[in-house]
Amino acid sequence: MKNDTLSKVYDRIDSLIDSDYEFSLSDNIGLCVLFANKYKQSGDQKYYAVIKKSLNSLINVKEYPTSDIITGSSGVLWLLKYLKKLEVIDFSDSNIELLENGTVHQFKTSLSIHNWDYHTGAIGHLLALDHPSCYKDFLDYLKMNIIKDKNGNYSLLSVKYNESTNLGLHAGILGVLSVMNCLIQKGCLVKESVEIRKKILQIIFGKLQETKNRYFPALYHRDYPCRMCWTYGELALSLQLLGTSIVNNDKALEQEALSIAINAMKRDTLKDTMIRDSCFISGTSGNYLMFRLLDECFPSKGFEKAMDLWSDYTSGLLVRHDFFNIDRHTQNRKTDLSILEGLCGICLSFENFDYSWYEYALLGVFTLDNRGTENLKSRVI
Repeated sequence: MKNDTLSKVYDRIDSLIDSDYEFSLSDNIGLCVLFANKYKQSGDQKYYAVIKKSLNSLINVKEYPTSDIITGSSGVLWLLKYLKKLEVIDFSDSNIELLENGTVHQFKTSLSIHNWDYHTGAIGHLLALDHPSCYKDFLDYLKMNIIKDKNGNYSLLSVKYNESTNLGLHAGILGVLSVMNCLIQKGCLVKESVEIRKKILQIIFGKLQETKNRYFPALYHRDYPCRMCWTYGELALSLQLLGTSIVNNDKALEQEALSIAINAMKRDTLKDTMIRDSCFISGTSGNYLMFRLLDECFPSKGFEKAMDLWSDYTSGLLVRHDFFNIDRHTQNRKTDLSILEGLCGICLSFENFDYSWYEYALLGVFTLDNRGTENLKSRVI
């Protein structure tokens, strides 16, 4: 994205901060993450002021509207731990403890009904809790819900998709794979995680559709392409397989991920990818970031061109919509500053910040403690 376009996105955010606009919970999470990185980078007190105001709004809520990680208490819990790690602002640990108690209850409820969803289910709660006992509970429930049929094929029972396996990152099997890679990278419950990951990979490759463009459908009982974005599709698949190869030092799987990613570049129009907005979760900025990660791992495979393409698409959509983002369901212009659906997420995708926020987007394997010029593949564990 051109610097002047990104500057205008910040101008839009600043205009809302300076107005009487009432930010949502997800807006305030987005503002905290974005400006914590800006403050860490520059030390400018104006960013600290935004963090402080947004954080106060979040921790003084009498009752959170939901328990999920995008619009609810799990998101606030994840944010508090993130800010504590960045050491940009002080607050009482009692805020974390209070939120943890409620989140553990919701986490166990999600597990009991085998709801693995990132947004409303166990994976989102787990990201926020980040605790060994919760990881163990997660693995125990996975073991009980991965079913083997008479032909030796595995499937994962899900409260939302009992008739088929959801193959996405946001609400499906790729999210589970991401968690397994995270645990292995952390050195937590490695043996159990490797065992489950093998079954998850069998499910994925058993359902992978071989077509001209090698797409990866949303649900395996459908035989047509889905939107290609962070949520679903072959680009998200290639990143998660690449993450698996990094953690496992698996060269064959690395080449499989590369092959899928190269094929993903063939879907290079908004129409072909079914993308209509610029947000991270389902739009152009998410694709830009994923291609950027691929380019850092494979700098000579043409992904830089794909980065430029999705950068241009993002700029074009932002200009067309007067630097508001567009509701992905209704296509109406809206103000949203969240990470996944709003302007803060777009900025985070294009800025060169610390990669630690990637955990929120299930891309934690690609986190670097110190970026420098280090290649991601040199961090094989």
